[in-house]
Amino acid sequence: MPGSKTRLDVVEKYADMVIEPVSPVGYARYIGLLKTSNRLVAFCDTDTVYGERYFEHAVEDFASDPELGVVKAGVVLPHEPSPLGYIQSLAHYLIGAYEFGWVVDRERVLGALGEGDVELLKRSRVDFGMLHSVKRLKSTVDRRMRVKTRLPTYHFSNYSPTVIGAITPVVAVSLAVLGGEVLGKKR
Repeated sequence: MPGSKTRLDVVEKYADMVIEPVSPVGYARYIGLLKTSNRLVAFCDTDTVYGERYFEHAVEDFASDPELGVVKAGVVLPHEPSPLGYIQSLAHYLIGAYEFGWVVDRERVLGALGEGDVELLKRSRVDFGMLHSVKRLKSTVDRRMRVKTRLPTYHFSNYSPTVIGAITPVVAVSLAVLGGEVLGKKR
């Protein structure tokens, strides 16, 4: 689905299919799954650069475990170095890879969608990673799969200072307690 910044020459060279723009992005991914018959589908974003052998690694993962529904990129880095970009990159390890770093088994994902999931994708900013039905699928994170993308995202830039400010005291105390226990200085 080409956007305003999509390089059509690259798309025509590498994409199997291009469809008209659809919004929001989660619903666009859903429409893409419906329009293809390929077993494995990579969710790719135009502002993301995929590492060497990225797709080969995903194919290897699916071949080694036939129960997999989702393979997620193990390394997500910002295009441009920035403190917030690196913080969001680290957050990726806590919350899981963003959908632009997913390769999915089409039938498993479509089969997992619950009642109301499609409407949620269609009417909100919800993407596949937020759907409980998809979260229940067997997934793996492949550290060989690397992506560089636009980080920090718009929402992370706007909301992270509040969140970081709120959790910093808790993290500091937790690290102090953990550090004391590791060093054998329990109180």
